[in-house]
Amino acid sequence: MTQSRHRFKLRDAWRCLRLRLALRIYRLALLGVRRAAPGEPVRIGIFRRGGIGDWAVFVPALARYAAMFPAPAHRITVYGDARFAPFRFLSDVEHEFVAIDQARWRGSLRYRGALLRSVRRRGFAVWIDTDVSRNKVGLLLAHAAAAPHRYTLDALHIYRCAARPLLARHFNAIAPVPAADEHESRRVARLVAFVADARGLPTPAAAPPPTPPAAPLTQPYLALFCGASAAVRAWPLARFAELARRLHARQGLLPVFLGDDATPGLDALLAGTPALDLRRRTDAHELVAYLAHATLTVSNDSAGLHVAALFGGATLAIAPGPSFSRYCLYPQRHVRVVHRADTSCFDCEARCRYAITASGIYPCLDAIDVDMASAAAEAMLADLKSGSTV
Repeated sequence: MTQSRHRFKLRDAWRCLRLRLALRIYRLALLGVRRAAPGEPVRIGIFRRGGIGDWAVFVPALARYAAMFPAPAHRITVYGDARFAPFRFLSDVEHEFVAIDQARWRGSLRYRGALLRSVRRRGFAVWIDTDVSRNKVGLLLAHAAAAPHRYTLDALHIYRCAARPLLARHFNAIAPVPAADEHESRRVARLVAFVADARGLPTPAAAPPPTPPAAPLTQPYLALFCGASAAVRAWPLARFAELARRLHARQGLLPVFLGDDATPGLDALLAGTPALDLRRRTDAHELVAYLAHATLTVSNDSAGLHVAALFGGATLAIAPGPSFSRYCLYPQRHVRVVHRADTSCFDCEARCRYAITASGIYPCLDAIDVDMASAAAEAMLADLKSGSTV
């Protein structure tokens, strides 16, 4: 464990040095800025990074920014991960979207330079950074925007560097650092309020949930979103299958398997229980439709969790320890979490101090058995019947 901590420190120091050098180089390279001509819409730039779930968490905030900066007097441009693009329909806010290809950003100086120059040419008056993982992408975009008004949330560190000096060079209004256990939905809402207050405007009211696509099935069903962005975070398919068997037998819900999991042998694991296996077989609209209309969604992955939660449906997260408080502990009652009883090592930023289990996953995730998940799911379904989940 000592060697592991030493390795992390060396890696952090190297990343911090690289970040500082990159920022200096780009600050020198990006000279000149365009300002909007009289009569043009005031341009608002917003940076949002992360996976599909991060876009779902951000959608309500985008609606509030649109109320704060209404069209046609303003024009909102969102810079976000290319993975967001198929799910932009979750928001009906009029906005321009610029997709950032993270692989090309990391591997091509030409692509990176072209993107930064295009940001500089747009002539932003306001720049808002809602980045979920502070690093040089957001800092470089904020510098390239050169907007007179630049807003962001404070951070404890950026690439393990002291955050305040780096942020102060790129933003002129920084909201207080979030509490470690502040949920991401509250963070993005707090930044909305901070921007409104800084501009002397009333904080826009919370937006209602988006209108979901049409229901894909007429019968009640259970959505099981399997898989995760990393194998060590993925609850085994065999446990999802056993959970599906139990809930079908006891509650009569048709199991519908969704997500990016590619584990074979689901039919054998279900042992005759009827189910729809739609893993890797839905487009974005179909996936959202199944998540939005499920009687209950059980998700091990943040994408399924946040998309289902966006529509207010009963949602159960099977949660490992990394980023536990920030992404799993929703303040709303319709989202609940099943997790290991001992949470003393949670929120570890995926720097697990323990060996991966024989199942190939984090020990905290491996500790969640089917009995725990089934009990939590049935409790939510009972509350649904009594009307106490809202």
